[in-house]
Amino acid sequence: MKKYKKNPLQENIFEEYEKITKGSGLEQVSKVMVQFGERSYSEDHKDKWHRGIGRIRKDFTQASTRTTGKARNSLGGRAEEVALIARSFKETRWKNGLEIGVGWGISTIWFANNLLLRKDLEETFFQTIDKYYLNGEKKYSMSKMRHENIKKLQEIIPINWDHSGIGSDKWFKDYKGSKKFHIVFIDGNHSYESTKADWLNVERILDEDCIVFFHDLSRTTQDRAYPAVARKLFEEISVEKYEKLILNTHYRLGVLYPKDNTETATWLDKNLKDLKIEVYLANPTGPPENKDGW
Repeated sequence: MKKYKKNPLQENIFEEYEKITKGSGLEQVSKVMVQFGERSYSEDHKDKWHRGIGRIRKDFTQASTRTTGKARNSLGGRAEEVALIARSFKETRWKNGLEIGVGWGISTIWFANNLLLRKDLEETFFQTIDKYYLNGEKKYSMSKMRHENIKKLQEIIPINWDHSGIGSDKWFKDYKGSKKFHIVFIDGNHSYESTKADWLNVERILDEDCIVFFHDLSRTTQDRAYPAVARKLFEEISVEKYEKLILNTHYRLGVLYPKDNTETATWLDKNLKDLKIEVYLANPTGPPENKDGW
């Protein structure tokens, strides 16, 4: 098996992650991953908890620079990204969170538990959305288990949390609520068309004080290449209305917030420094001249 260099910062992030999530969903996630047959990196451990958490830890703490190759599944290669988003769920001025694309729920439980630890818990709301395949479709088995896992996590983590498995397009079409969202993480289908649809839908339910994260703004993603990817949509969003940053992380996390919001700018600067994340590109309106590494 290929040996990956460990990143001390990611080791620290994992310790924070495990401390917050252990006892509130992490066991459930690790067990369900092993039950589905996910590869375990702790073969010497026989019980499902240790095998599952060993796999998550391995992926979580391996080196994640873009020059070391694609990280494996789980949180590998995006520990700093998820840590940054998780910290936004601790901010009391941001009450309502929305995550589009939850997968196994590995990062979702961190977001949910940060809400659980807040003193203003009763004032918060968490909406998660994914799309699950129907019985008989190719990805049904994995899809069914992921859906059941999120439902179980909702029982374990007692917060005001609604989960939908109908996909973001239908959810937004059916949404009749007046609730505005402060934190949004767009991590669904990374095609240009789907990300554009998600952004246009998200923008109409954003609070004036908001922060939006876009996953995977790299040149290639999900078997697609620029311009048929999320990165192209991010370039098109108005720089007159929003401050836009692409971060120098493994999957090029995008961050967006209203222009001239100095409080958010200060919060972001502090946490980027703390997590040792550099800005790759500020306010992009087109692809960089040098395409190496993006």
